[in-house]
Amino acid sequence: MIKKENIFLALCTLTFLLFFYILIFHFDIIIAPVIAFVVGIIIRSIFKKNYLIVFSFLFPLISGFASFENLGMPLNYLLLPLILLSGMYIYEIFIDRENALKILKNINLLYFLLLIIIFISFMFLMLRWSNLTLSLSALFKNTPINPQVHISFAIIFPLMFISLFFISYLFYLYLKREKNKERIIIAFLFGHSISIFVLFLQKYFQLKLFLGHKPFNGLAADASSFGFLNSIAFLLAFYLIVKKKNRMFGYIFMIISFFGIIHSQTRTALIPIFFVLLYFFIKLSWKKKLLVFVLILFFFMNFLYYYYNSDLNVKLRFVKEIENSFWNSFKVLINKSEENTELKSISSGRDILWGYSLKIIKQYPLIGVGTGNFVFFVMYDNYEKGFFHDLPGNQYLFFSSSIGLIGLIVFLMFLINVMRKKRDIELYILICVLIIMFFGNYLWIPECFLAFWLILSLGEEKQGIKVLKNKKYSFLIYGIIIAVYIISNIYHFNDLHPKTWAKDTGTDYDYGFWYKEKSEQGEDFKWTKNCAGQYIYLDKNGESKDIKLFCGAPLHKIKGKVQRVDIYWKRRLYKNIKFRENRELKFRIKGNPFEEGFFEIRVHPTFNLKKMNLSEESRDLGVQFF
Repeated sequence: MIKKENIFLALCTLTFLLFFYILIFHFDIIIAPVIAFVVGIIIRSIFKKNYLIVFSFLFPLISGFASFENLGMPLNYLLLPLILLSGMYIYEIFIDRENALKILKNINLLYFLLLIIIFISFMFLMLRWSNLTLSLSALFKNTPINPQVHISFAIIFPLMFISLFFISYLFYLYLKREKNKERIIIAFLFGHSISIFVLFLQKYFQLKLFLGHKPFNGLAADASSFGFLNSIAFLLAFYLIVKKKNRMFGYIFMIISFFGIIHSQTRTALIPIFFVLLYFFIKLSWKKKLLVFVLILFFFMNFLYYYYNSDLNVKLRFVKEIENSFWNSFKVLINKSEENTELKSISSGRDILWGYSLKIIKQYPLIGVGTGNFVFFVMYDNYEKGFFHDLPGNQYLFFSSSIGLIGLIVFLMFLINVMRKKRDIELYILICVLIIMFFGNYLWIPECFLAFWLILSLGEEKQGIKVLKNKKYSFLIYGIIIAVYIISNIYHFNDLHPKTWAKDTGTDYDYGFWYKEKSEQGEDFKWTKNCAGQYIYLDKNGESKDIKLFCGAPLHKIKGKVQRVDIYWKRRLYKNIKFRENRELKFRIKGNPFEEGFFEIRVHPTFNLKKMNLSEESRDLGVQFF
């Protein structure tokens, strides 16, 4: 019987290789991922007993270094912390394969089920995008994945999705075996404190380095991830004080992370502060409660005085947003808001994004639109309209809109299973983090995902998580879930196919063409490359619209003074054409009523006017397609 740890290792390795390949050979991003991978190997080889401590120190910092080679991509898209982690684990396999596999034995069955669901969703998405079911000639060509975007950049989204959920889980498996979490926590807090220091340099000295697509992110991928890491740091500092009785480090890091929260411009980062104050208010004696209340009131009054009376008019944008949110919320409550402008201000666009997610859930409740496909569905659904270009802004809606309610329920079952093992402070902190995730898709950012695993690992030093006692019963349930998920994906395969989206919006679904041009008569046409195709639909009489090809090649310069064009319809040869003179050919594809498929053009030879010294035109051209 194939063991789950072997399946996980195989899929994890495949995911890593695919992502690494895309970065290096598709995006030409080489230096950053290779360095991160090598550093991971070095850390594991040098720090034989303390490699997790070093990694915990580095993962909140390393994403910032992607700014040196991001080529315009957001910093989190390079997944440098996960590549670093992969280097550590791959070295582990080579030096101690038995121990490397032993680490995987603690894989939670529910999370393993979630990974299988994610991988199935990824495979169906790739089947739709790759054209494997339509034409081998179009396989992995630059076909549109929706009416507005081609596969060249979009492939990173589904690969990021599966990489995040597969590779980051290795950190959790490492942490489950770690007996002394305190050192891991302190290492993370030290690392994140450096990120906060860099934030102050960025803000007050206008340092341009390490900036993501939003300013003031320290060494995190962006301001949103920086805010989440501040929340985690504040909660872990609180954990050091309450659970580990390490008051010195606890209070120092709590103060540092508090200043990080204030400067993070993330309102959800205030949630941990509320949770910590509530905990102290419940646990402390009445005298201490009164003292804490007086100190907080004193600090708040001084802060307000400074904020409203500063001669320098130094007002933090973050505090201004909180102030606006308070007054807008008050207007909504007393029903004096106009056209929901105050509500939109409070939500920062989340109401729109959540609306997109709910629409997806309504249309595809069981499977969603596929891993990493949320943005592209929104672009299709709002074709030629204004839309909000972002992820759902809610981790749970992100799950349900991407991998369906089946995926969300399995993830929630995994969390509930973890929560059953928690006690007191660990459970309290985990609930706080799960509430924070209601306001952002933080598991889309590698350092945030790793911080999430650090929180989940608290209190799990002694034993693994047990899912169900009756394994045969659980495997039967899991098998049914997987079968339902596969059947649902098959049922909705065409609904979510890019060629269906192209038909709905009246746009072309094709490959192998150059950009549109106009003939002397004002007609739109595109030059083909050596192989090109367009997906076409026959009418009720079994005929296509008029198709016109024009040979514009300098035949006198071409060997044999002839250009051969083979026409294929649905993978079968339909017509051979030989152009011995520059002329046009007009015809229609004929077949069964309402038949559809790829009409494909294969040209030999193509020509390059620049190489022929005829003009500066440097493209390799075939024939003109009208």
